[in-house]
Amino acid sequence: LNLLDRDIGTLVTFDIVYDAIDEELKAVQSEYQALIDYEIAKLGEVGGMDVASVAKALFLLQWMGEWIPCTVANIAAILYPALGTDQKEHEARVRVCLETLVKKGWGTEEEGKYRFLSDVERTFEKDVNRQKIWEGDKGKLAIEIAKGSLRSLRKYTYRKLRTFNVRLWIDGEEFSKTGHLKLKAYTPHWAEKYEDPVAELYTKSLAEEDTVFWICSKNDRFDEKLERVLGVERVLDKRERRAPSPQELREL
Repeated sequence: LNLLDRDIGTLVTFDIVYDAIDEELKAVQSEYQALIDYEIAKLGEVGGMDVASVAKALFLLQWMGEWIPCTVANIAAILYPALGTDQKEHEARVRVCLETLVKKGWGTEEEGKYRFLSDVERTFEKDVNRQKIWEGDKGKLAIEIAKGSLRSLRKYTYRKLRTFNVRLWIDGEEFSKTGHLKLKAYTPHWAEKYEDPVAELYTKSLAEEDTVFWICSKNDRFDEKLERVLGVERVLDKRERRAPSPQELREL
């Protein structure tokens, strides 16, 4: 790459390191190497950045585990090309490439951390995405989550003088028949059904002056997570009943 002949300030990035140890990497994990060389390389540049370069950096950093997590900032850092490069613009280009890897089904992002998916995981993700998740199932799961989250509110102690039981409803379904205090909670899944959830319940709340109405904000990602949880559970159940190989079982 003639780095010695380049301008002062040029840095050795991790994609260059990857190319330098290409032969050694074949003994480590050929599955990802073949993916980078024969599939990802075809994408070329996306958003002004070579997707394969980002994939190579992700591959190497992934082996570091949680010591240096595969966040956009860390991946951008090991691909920082030269002193004086605008950091924000550089990170934006890296982010676009990482999102491309995720969209193509080669990687995943969880809580801001990226990683490659193995063959087993890629097939698994395709199966999850093919699942038809019904609204009723999402509603039941939302209620189960809310029940767990509100468990600590089933009793309320006032100034260490007296404990009051809380009578609880979630998304219109009653879960305790008795109680001094009435609480009607509504999950983000319920709120998503209405253009204005507060207006939907306002008149009803006026007629129930002894009841607290607690409406969660709308949250698109909440419904997405409900779908994912249900899809993953369904596919896991099918695969585990199929007696998978020990390697597949470990990855699942």
